[in-house]
Amino acid sequence: MDLWGITWTALALVLFPFGYKPMLFLLVMSSIFQGSSALSMGALNIPLSPFVECLFVARLCLPMEGKGFVNLKNKKILVAILWIVIIWIYTYFSANLFSGLRVYSSLQSFESNFVTHGMPLRWSGANLNQLVILSTHILTLSLIYYRREDIDKSFFLNCILFTLVVFIGICIVWKIFPAVYTALSLLIFNNTSYSVTALYEARVSGTFVEPSLAGLYICTFAVPLLCAKKKVYKILGLGCVFVFALNLSTSGLFTLVISAPIVFILLFRKTIQNYFLCALVSITMTLAIMPVINLFSKYAEQKSSSDSGVMRGAANLNAFENIFNSYGFGLGVGSERASSLLITIINNFGIGIGLIFALYGYRLLKNRNKNSDANQLLITLFTVSFFGSFSANPEYTLAFMWILLYACIVKGGELDVVAEKKSN
Repeated sequence: MDLWGITWTALALVLFPFGYKPMLFLLVMSSIFQGSSALSMGALNIPLSPFVECLFVARLCLPMEGKGFVNLKNKKILVAILWIVIIWIYTYFSANLFSGLRVYSSLQSFESNFVTHGMPLRWSGANLNQLVILSTHILTLSLIYYRREDIDKSFFLNCILFTLVVFIGICIVWKIFPAVYTALSLLIFNNTSYSVTALYEARVSGTFVEPSLAGLYICTFAVPLLCAKKKVYKILGLGCVFVFALNLSTSGLFTLVISAPIVFILLFRKTIQNYFLCALVSITMTLAIMPVINLFSKYAEQKSSSDSGVMRGAANLNAFENIFNSYGFGLGVGSERASSLLITIINNFGIGIGLIFALYGYRLLKNRNKNSDANQLLITLFTVSFFGSFSANPEYTLAFMWILLYACIVKGGELDVVAEKKSN
Protein backbone atom coordinates (compact mmCIF):
# COMPACT_ATOMS: atom_id res chain seq x y z
CA MET A 1 0.00 0.00 0.00
CA ASP A 2 1.36 3.45 -0.95
CA LEU A 3 0.58 7.03 0.11
CA TRP A 4 -2.29 7.46 -2.39
CA GLY A 5 -3.98 4.23 -1.34
CA ILE A 6 -3.46 4.95 2.37
CA THR A 7 -5.00 8.42 1.98
CA TRP A 8 -8.14 7.15 0.25
CA THR A 9 -8.55 4.18 2.59
CA ALA A 10 -8.18 6.41 5.65
CA LEU A 11 -10.65 8.97 4.29
CA ALA A 12 -13.23 6.30 3.50
CA LEU A 13 -12.96 4.66 6.91
CA VAL A 14 -13.00 7.96 8.83
CA LEU A 15 -16.00 9.37 6.91
CA PHE A 16 -17.99 6.13 6.91
CA PRO A 17 -19.87 6.83 10.19
CA PHE A 18 -20.96 10.34 9.09
CA GLY A 19 -23.86 9.39 6.82
CA TYR A 20 -24.12 8.65 3.13
CA LYS A 21 -23.12 12.09 1.79
CA PRO A 22 -19.36 11.95 2.55
CA MET A 23 -19.22 8.43 1.12
CA LEU A 24 -21.18 9.51 -1.96
CA PHE A 25 -18.74 12.37 -2.49
CA LEU A 26 -15.78 9.98 -2.28
CA LEU A 27 -17.51 7.55 -4.66
CA VAL A 28 -18.06 10.24 -7.30
CA MET A 29 -14.55 11.64 -6.90
CA SER A 30 -12.95 8.19 -7.16
CA SER A 31 -14.71 7.52 -10.46
CA ILE A 32 -12.27 9.67 -12.45
CA PHE A 33 -9.11 8.05 -11.02
CA GLN A 34 -9.13 5.13 -13.43
CA GLY A 35 -5.52 4.10 -12.86
CA SER A 36 -5.61 4.23 -9.06
CA SER A 37 -5.72 1.38 -6.57
CA ALA A 38 -6.76 1.54 -2.93
CA LEU A 39 -4.97 -1.60 -1.82
CA SER A 40 -2.24 -3.71 -3.37
CA MET A 41 -1.02 -7.11 -2.26
CA GLY A 42 1.78 -8.33 -4.47
CA ALA A 43 0.48 -8.51 -8.02
CA LEU A 44 -3.11 -8.04 -6.84
CA ASN A 45 -4.44 -4.47 -7.09
CA ILE A 46 -7.87 -3.47 -5.77
CA PRO A 47 -9.06 -0.57 -7.96
CA LEU A 48 -9.93 2.60 -6.08
CA SER A 49 -13.49 3.17 -7.33
CA PRO A 50 -14.81 -0.38 -6.68
CA PHE A 51 -13.22 -0.28 -3.22
CA VAL A 52 -15.03 2.95 -2.33
CA GLU A 53 -18.20 1.61 -3.94
CA CYS A 54 -18.17 -1.47 -1.69
CA LEU A 55 -18.00 0.78 1.37
CA PHE A 56 -20.80 2.92 -0.08
CA VAL A 57 -22.93 -0.21 -0.52
CA ALA A 58 -22.31 -1.09 3.12
CA ARG A 59 -23.32 2.45 4.14
CA LEU A 60 -26.57 2.23 2.17
CA CYS A 61 -27.46 -0.98 4.00
CA LEU A 62 -27.29 0.79 7.37
CA PRO A 63 -30.04 3.06 8.76
CA MET A 64 -30.12 6.48 7.08
CA GLU A 65 -32.37 9.54 6.97
CA GLY A 66 -34.46 8.25 9.86
CA LYS A 67 -35.14 4.90 8.18
CA GLY A 68 -34.00 1.45 9.23
CA PHE A 69 -31.75 -1.16 7.71
CA VAL A 70 -32.23 -2.10 4.08
CA ASN A 71 -34.86 -4.78 3.45
CA LEU A 72 -33.01 -7.55 1.65
CA LYS A 73 -36.35 -9.11 0.69
CA ASN A 74 -37.18 -6.09 -1.47
CA LYS A 75 -38.15 -7.14 -5.00
CA LYS A 76 -35.62 -4.92 -6.79
CA ILE A 77 -32.77 -6.13 -4.59
CA LEU A 78 -33.73 -9.77 -5.08
CA VAL A 79 -33.91 -9.22 -8.85
CA ALA A 80 -30.44 -7.65 -8.76
CA ILE A 81 -29.04 -10.62 -6.83
CA LEU A 82 -30.69 -12.97 -9.32
CA TRP A 83 -29.09 -11.01 -12.19
CA ILE A 84 -25.68 -11.33 -10.56
CA VAL A 85 -26.07 -15.11 -10.16
CA ILE A 86 -27.26 -15.51 -13.78
CA ILE A 87 -24.37 -13.46 -15.17
CA TRP A 88 -21.77 -15.46 -13.21
CA ILE A 89 -23.22 -18.80 -14.35
CA TYR A 90 -23.61 -17.57 -17.94
CA THR A 91 -20.02 -16.29 -18.07
CA TYR A 92 -18.53 -19.50 -16.69
CA PHE A 93 -20.57 -21.57 -19.14
CA SER A 94 -19.76 -19.37 -22.17
CA ALA A 95 -16.04 -19.07 -21.43
CA ASN A 96 -15.76 -22.86 -21.29
CA LEU A 97 -18.15 -23.52 -24.19
CA PHE A 98 -16.17 -21.35 -26.59
CA SER A 99 -12.78 -22.08 -25.05
CA GLY A 100 -9.94 -21.80 -27.55
CA LEU A 101 -11.28 -18.90 -29.64
CA ARG A 102 -8.71 -16.17 -30.22
CA VAL A 103 -9.75 -13.16 -28.14
CA TYR A 104 -8.30 -9.75 -27.33
CA SER A 105 -8.12 -10.19 -23.57
CA SER A 106 -8.08 -7.46 -20.93
CA LEU A 107 -5.21 -9.39 -19.34
CA GLN A 108 -3.05 -7.84 -22.07
CA SER A 109 -2.79 -4.33 -23.46
CA PHE A 110 -4.15 -3.50 -26.91
CA GLU A 111 -0.54 -3.42 -28.12
CA SER A 112 0.26 -6.92 -26.83
CA ASN A 113 -3.02 -8.30 -28.16
CA PHE A 114 -2.28 -6.79 -31.56
CA VAL A 115 1.19 -8.32 -31.73
CA THR A 116 0.07 -11.80 -30.63
CA HIS A 117 -3.35 -11.60 -32.31
CA GLY A 118 -4.94 -12.11 -28.93
CA MET A 119 -4.89 -15.27 -26.86
CA PRO A 120 -7.03 -18.43 -26.59
CA LEU A 121 -10.24 -17.90 -24.62
CA ARG A 122 -10.39 -19.55 -21.22
CA TRP A 123 -12.01 -18.91 -17.87
CA SER A 124 -9.52 -16.57 -16.20
CA GLY A 125 -8.85 -13.61 -13.97
CA ALA A 126 -10.16 -11.32 -16.72
CA ASN A 127 -13.63 -12.80 -16.22
CA LEU A 128 -13.40 -12.66 -12.44
CA ASN A 129 -12.22 -9.06 -12.43
CA GLN A 130 -15.08 -7.80 -14.61
CA LEU A 131 -17.66 -9.99 -12.86
CA VAL A 132 -16.75 -8.61 -9.43
CA ILE A 133 -16.88 -4.98 -10.63
CA LEU A 134 -20.11 -5.48 -12.61
CA SER A 135 -21.73 -7.28 -9.67
CA THR A 136 -20.81 -4.37 -7.42
CA HIS A 137 -22.37 -1.92 -9.89
CA ILE A 138 -25.60 -3.93 -10.14
CA LEU A 139 -25.88 -4.24 -6.37
CA THR A 140 -25.21 -0.52 -5.92
CA LEU A 141 -27.81 0.27 -8.56
CA SER A 142 -30.47 -1.76 -6.76
CA LEU A 143 -29.64 -0.25 -3.35
CA ILE A 144 -29.69 3.29 -4.72
CA TYR A 145 -33.08 2.53 -6.25
CA TYR A 146 -34.23 1.27 -2.84
CA ARG A 147 -32.95 4.46 -1.16
CA ARG A 148 -33.86 6.76 -4.07
CA GLU A 149 -36.17 8.94 -1.96
CA ASP A 150 -33.48 9.45 0.68
CA ILE A 151 -30.50 10.45 -1.50
CA ASP A 152 -30.36 14.15 -2.39
CA LYS A 153 -30.20 14.55 -6.17
CA SER A 154 -28.91 18.14 -6.00
CA PHE A 155 -26.04 17.05 -3.76
CA PHE A 156 -25.32 14.18 -6.14
CA LEU A 157 -25.20 16.54 -9.13
CA ASN A 158 -22.98 19.01 -7.26
CA CYS A 159 -20.54 16.18 -6.47
CA ILE A 160 -20.41 15.25 -10.15
CA LEU A 161 -19.78 18.85 -11.24
CA PHE A 162 -17.16 19.42 -8.52
CA THR A 163 -15.36 16.30 -9.72
CA LEU A 164 -15.45 17.73 -13.24
CA VAL A 165 -13.84 20.94 -11.94
CA VAL A 166 -11.08 18.87 -10.30
CA PHE A 167 -10.48 17.03 -13.57
CA ILE A 168 -10.30 20.30 -15.56
CA GLY A 169 -7.88 21.68 -12.98
CA ILE A 170 -5.57 18.66 -13.31
CA CYS A 171 -5.65 19.04 -17.11
CA ILE A 172 -4.66 22.71 -16.79
CA VAL A 173 -1.78 21.64 -14.53
CA TRP A 174 -0.72 19.22 -17.30
CA LYS A 175 -0.59 22.12 -19.74
CA ILE A 176 1.00 24.83 -17.60
CA PHE A 177 3.07 22.84 -15.08
CA PRO A 178 4.06 19.55 -16.77
CA ALA A 179 6.63 18.72 -14.09
CA VAL A 180 3.96 19.00 -11.37
CA TYR A 181 1.63 16.77 -13.41
CA THR A 182 4.38 14.19 -13.82
CA ALA A 183 4.94 14.09 -10.07
CA LEU A 184 1.17 13.88 -9.46
CA SER A 185 0.85 11.07 -12.01
CA LEU A 186 3.45 8.97 -10.22
CA LEU A 187 1.18 9.23 -7.19
CA ILE A 188 -2.27 8.61 -8.71
CA PHE A 189 -1.37 5.98 -11.34
CA ASN A 190 -0.45 3.40 -8.74
CA ASN A 191 -2.42 0.48 -10.20
CA THR A 192 0.18 -1.69 -11.92
CA SER A 193 -2.58 -3.72 -13.62
CA TYR A 194 -3.16 -0.87 -16.09
CA SER A 195 -1.08 0.05 -19.08
CA VAL A 196 -0.76 3.80 -18.48
CA THR A 197 0.04 5.89 -21.58
CA ALA A 198 -0.98 9.25 -20.08
CA LEU A 199 2.62 10.15 -19.18
CA TYR A 200 3.91 9.61 -22.70
CA GLU A 201 1.13 11.20 -24.75
CA ALA A 202 1.22 14.62 -26.39
CA ARG A 203 -2.53 14.87 -25.62
CA VAL A 204 -4.02 15.44 -22.20
CA SER A 205 -5.38 12.44 -20.29
CA GLY A 206 -5.88 14.02 -16.88
CA THR A 207 -6.65 11.29 -14.37
CA PHE A 208 -7.44 8.64 -17.00
CA VAL A 209 -4.85 6.20 -18.27
CA GLU A 210 -5.21 7.23 -21.92
CA PRO A 211 -6.50 10.20 -23.97
CA SER A 212 -9.49 8.39 -25.50
CA LEU A 213 -11.29 7.87 -22.18
CA ALA A 214 -10.41 11.39 -21.07
CA GLY A 215 -11.94 12.67 -24.32
CA LEU A 216 -15.09 10.66 -23.70
CA TYR A 217 -15.38 12.02 -20.16
CA ILE A 218 -14.82 15.68 -20.96
CA CYS A 219 -17.02 15.70 -24.08
CA THR A 220 -19.84 13.97 -22.20
CA PHE A 221 -20.29 17.25 -20.32
CA ALA A 222 -19.40 19.85 -22.96
CA VAL A 223 -22.59 20.28 -25.01
CA PRO A 224 -25.14 19.44 -22.25
CA LEU A 225 -23.59 22.01 -19.92
CA LEU A 226 -23.34 24.64 -22.65
CA CYS A 227 -27.07 24.14 -23.31
CA ALA A 228 -28.06 24.16 -19.62
CA LYS A 229 -29.90 27.12 -18.09
CA LYS A 230 -27.47 28.10 -15.33
CA LYS A 231 -24.54 30.35 -16.23
CA VAL A 232 -22.13 28.40 -14.05
CA TYR A 233 -22.95 25.28 -16.07
CA LYS A 234 -22.21 27.15 -19.28
CA ILE A 235 -18.85 28.28 -17.90
CA LEU A 236 -18.04 24.65 -17.04
CA GLY A 237 -19.07 23.69 -20.56
CA LEU A 238 -16.58 26.19 -21.98
CA GLY A 239 -13.93 24.70 -19.71
CA CYS A 240 -14.72 21.28 -21.18
CA VAL A 241 -14.28 22.63 -24.72
CA PHE A 242 -10.91 24.11 -23.73
CA VAL A 243 -9.72 20.78 -22.30
CA PHE A 244 -10.90 18.94 -25.39
CA ALA A 245 -8.71 21.28 -27.47
CA LEU A 246 -5.81 19.81 -25.49
CA ASN A 247 -7.09 16.27 -25.92
CA LEU A 248 -8.09 15.97 -29.58
CA SER A 249 -9.11 12.32 -29.32
CA THR A 250 -11.33 10.61 -31.85
CA SER A 251 -13.60 9.36 -29.07
CA GLY A 252 -13.96 12.92 -27.80
CA LEU A 253 -14.89 14.21 -31.24
CA PHE A 254 -17.43 11.44 -31.74
CA THR A 255 -18.97 12.14 -28.32
CA LEU A 256 -19.07 15.86 -29.06
CA VAL A 257 -20.86 15.30 -32.38
CA ILE A 258 -23.27 12.69 -31.07
CA SER A 259 -24.19 14.82 -28.04
CA ALA A 260 -25.83 17.54 -30.18
CA PRO A 261 -28.89 15.50 -31.30
CA ILE A 262 -29.11 13.78 -27.91
CA VAL A 263 -29.23 17.14 -26.12
CA PHE A 264 -31.94 18.35 -28.49
CA ILE A 265 -34.02 15.19 -28.06
CA LEU A 266 -33.69 14.74 -24.29
CA LEU A 267 -32.91 18.16 -22.84
CA PHE A 268 -35.35 20.14 -24.96
CA ARG A 269 -37.97 17.46 -25.67
CA LYS A 270 -38.44 15.74 -22.35
CA THR A 271 -39.92 12.31 -23.10
CA ILE A 272 -38.31 9.01 -22.16
CA GLN A 273 -39.70 7.45 -25.37
CA ASN A 274 -37.04 9.43 -27.23
CA TYR A 275 -34.38 7.01 -25.97
CA PHE A 276 -35.22 4.80 -28.93
CA LEU A 277 -34.80 7.77 -31.24
CA CYS A 278 -31.44 8.48 -29.58
CA ALA A 279 -30.34 4.93 -30.33
CA LEU A 280 -31.37 5.24 -33.98
CA VAL A 281 -29.70 8.63 -34.38
CA SER A 282 -26.52 7.41 -32.64
CA ILE A 283 -26.15 4.34 -34.83
CA THR A 284 -26.93 6.35 -37.98
CA MET A 285 -24.42 9.06 -37.09
CA THR A 286 -21.84 6.42 -36.21
CA LEU A 287 -21.95 5.33 -39.84
CA ALA A 288 -22.45 8.80 -41.33
CA ILE A 289 -19.55 10.62 -39.66
CA MET A 290 -16.94 7.89 -39.96
CA PRO A 291 -15.23 9.68 -42.90
CA VAL A 292 -14.98 12.81 -40.75
CA ILE A 293 -13.73 10.73 -37.83
CA ASN A 294 -11.03 9.19 -40.02
CA LEU A 295 -9.82 12.60 -41.21
CA PHE A 296 -9.76 13.90 -37.66
CA SER A 297 -8.00 10.77 -36.48
CA LYS A 298 -5.19 11.33 -38.97
CA TYR A 299 -4.82 14.88 -37.69
CA ALA A 300 -4.80 13.73 -34.08
CA GLU A 301 -2.29 10.97 -34.78
CA GLN A 302 0.18 13.63 -35.98
CA LYS A 303 0.15 14.93 -32.43
CA SER A 304 0.89 11.55 -30.88
CA SER A 305 3.24 8.68 -31.63
CA SER A 306 0.51 6.14 -30.76
CA ASP A 307 -0.74 3.60 -33.29
CA SER A 308 -3.84 3.00 -31.18
CA GLY A 309 -6.21 3.54 -34.10
CA VAL A 310 -4.91 0.49 -35.98
CA MET A 311 -4.80 -1.63 -32.84
CA ARG A 312 -8.30 -0.69 -31.75
CA GLY A 313 -9.62 -1.40 -35.23
CA ALA A 314 -8.08 -4.87 -35.08
CA ALA A 315 -9.65 -5.45 -31.64
CA ASN A 316 -13.09 -4.44 -32.95
CA LEU A 317 -12.77 -6.68 -35.99
CA ASN A 318 -11.73 -9.69 -33.90
CA ALA A 319 -14.57 -9.14 -31.41
CA PHE A 320 -17.07 -8.72 -34.25
CA GLU A 321 -15.95 -12.01 -35.81
CA ASN A 322 -16.37 -13.75 -32.45
CA ILE A 323 -19.98 -12.56 -32.24
CA PHE A 324 -20.62 -14.77 -35.25
CA ASN A 325 -18.35 -17.52 -33.92
CA SER A 326 -20.50 -17.67 -30.77
CA TYR A 327 -23.71 -17.53 -32.85
CA GLY A 328 -24.77 -14.37 -31.03
CA PHE A 329 -24.74 -16.18 -27.67
CA GLY A 330 -21.77 -14.19 -26.34
CA LEU A 331 -18.45 -15.19 -24.80
CA GLY A 332 -19.18 -14.08 -21.24
CA VAL A 333 -18.37 -11.06 -19.11
CA GLY A 334 -14.71 -10.05 -19.44
CA SER A 335 -13.90 -12.70 -22.05
CA GLU A 336 -12.95 -10.22 -24.78
CA ARG A 337 -12.30 -6.50 -24.95
CA ALA A 338 -13.11 -4.57 -28.09
CA SER A 339 -12.59 -0.84 -28.55
CA SER A 340 -16.29 -0.05 -28.95
CA LEU A 341 -18.76 -0.40 -26.07
CA LEU A 342 -21.50 -1.61 -28.41
CA ILE A 343 -19.35 -4.40 -29.85
CA THR A 344 -18.03 -5.34 -26.39
CA ILE A 345 -21.55 -5.65 -24.94
CA ILE A 346 -22.81 -7.85 -27.79
CA ASN A 347 -19.60 -9.89 -27.74
CA ASN A 348 -19.64 -10.43 -23.96
CA PHE A 349 -23.36 -10.67 -23.20
CA GLY A 350 -24.78 -11.92 -26.46
CA ILE A 351 -27.82 -10.45 -28.14
CA GLY A 352 -30.41 -12.01 -25.82
CA ILE A 353 -28.96 -11.19 -22.41
CA GLY A 354 -27.78 -7.80 -23.67
CA LEU A 355 -31.34 -6.80 -24.63
CA ILE A 356 -32.83 -8.14 -21.38
CA PHE A 357 -30.22 -6.28 -19.32
CA ALA A 358 -30.99 -3.06 -21.24
CA LEU A 359 -34.68 -3.54 -20.46
CA TYR A 360 -33.81 -4.00 -16.77
CA GLY A 361 -31.99 -0.66 -16.74
CA TYR A 362 -34.83 1.02 -18.61
CA ARG A 363 -37.38 -0.16 -16.04
CA LEU A 364 -35.30 1.35 -13.24
CA LEU A 365 -35.02 4.65 -15.09
CA LYS A 366 -38.62 5.06 -16.21
CA ASN A 367 -39.86 5.93 -12.70
CA ARG A 368 -37.64 9.00 -12.44
CA ASN A 369 -39.11 12.48 -11.96
CA LYS A 370 -39.52 13.89 -15.46
CA ASN A 371 -40.18 17.44 -14.22
CA SER A 372 -36.80 17.93 -12.60
CA ASP A 373 -34.25 20.09 -14.47
CA ALA A 374 -31.43 18.32 -12.62
CA ASN A 375 -32.73 14.93 -13.72
CA GLN A 376 -33.07 16.02 -17.35
CA LEU A 377 -29.46 17.16 -17.30
CA LEU A 378 -28.29 13.92 -15.66
CA ILE A 379 -30.21 11.63 -18.00
CA THR A 380 -28.76 13.59 -20.93
CA LEU A 381 -25.22 13.23 -19.55
CA PHE A 382 -25.66 9.50 -19.05
CA THR A 383 -27.10 9.01 -22.54
CA VAL A 384 -24.26 11.00 -24.12
CA SER A 385 -21.64 8.98 -22.22
CA PHE A 386 -23.28 5.68 -23.17
CA PHE A 387 -23.63 6.32 -26.89
CA GLY A 388 -20.33 8.22 -27.00
CA SER A 389 -18.70 5.03 -25.74
CA PHE A 390 -19.61 3.35 -29.01
CA SER A 391 -16.53 5.03 -30.45
CA ALA A 392 -13.60 4.01 -28.24
CA ASN A 393 -14.61 2.85 -24.78
CA PRO A 394 -14.33 -0.91 -24.24
CA GLU A 395 -15.46 -0.88 -20.59
CA TYR A 396 -19.11 -1.30 -19.64
CA THR A 397 -17.91 -1.14 -16.02
CA LEU A 398 -16.49 2.39 -16.51
CA ALA A 399 -17.03 4.07 -13.15
CA PHE A 400 -18.10 7.58 -14.15
CA MET A 401 -20.76 6.26 -16.55
CA TRP A 402 -22.34 4.22 -13.75
CA ILE A 403 -22.15 7.26 -11.45
CA LEU A 404 -24.30 9.17 -13.94
CA LEU A 405 -26.75 6.26 -14.07
CA TYR A 406 -27.00 6.17 -10.27
CA ALA A 407 -27.65 9.91 -10.18
CA CYS A 408 -30.52 9.57 -12.68
CA ILE A 409 -32.38 7.21 -10.36
CA VAL A 410 -32.31 9.14 -7.09
CA LYS A 411 -35.25 11.39 -6.19
CA GLY A 412 -34.37 12.88 -2.80
CA GLY A 413 -34.99 16.65 -2.63
CA GLU A 414 -36.84 16.69 -5.97
CA LEU A 415 -40.46 16.47 -4.89
CA ASP A 416 -40.42 19.66 -2.83
CA VAL A 417 -38.70 21.61 -5.61
CA VAL A 418 -41.18 20.41 -8.23
CA ALA A 419 -44.14 21.23 -5.97
CA GLU A 420 -42.74 24.72 -5.38
CA LYS A 421 -42.39 25.29 -9.14
CA LYS A 422 -45.96 24.24 -9.75
CA SER A 423 -47.26 26.53 -7.00
CA ASN A 424 -45.47 29.47 -8.58
